[in-house]
Amino acid sequence: MFAKIIIACLAVNIALVASVPNSPPSYSPYPSPSYSSYPPPPPPPPPPASYGYNYGVADKDSGVNMSADELAENGVVSGSYRVVLPDGRMKIVTYTVEGDSGFVADVQFEDAPTPAAPAPAPYPKYTPYPA
Repeated sequence: MFAKIIIACLAVNIALVASVPNSPPSYSPYPSPSYSSYPPPPPPPPPPASYGYNYGVADKDSGVNMSADELAENGVVSGSYRVVLPDGRMKIVTYTVEGDSGFVADVQFEDAPTPAAPAPAPYPKYTPYPA
């Protein structure tokens, strides 16, 4: 039985070897690649719009005293604001922004106005209410 299996395997191998072509396969040359050009880059975005504003608030009842102004031209923003701090000093901030530099600020303080020196005052005279 073993011999029959070996003979069958040999017959199959001979049949397979006989069916193999003698010459190597022929390949056609690889076509040369064709590259398309990239699309043109999009145009740069327009510069930011120019604007300007200012405002001020002076309310003696609440003690609020502040103002601000800002101007933007060709992508450069500059402005300032003023505010009276609770201790009476004036805070003045002047700033500029150009491109991606971020805010560049100059902060200054003006001293508070000196209040009048306290002066002694006479006590009021007590007079009883007439009965």
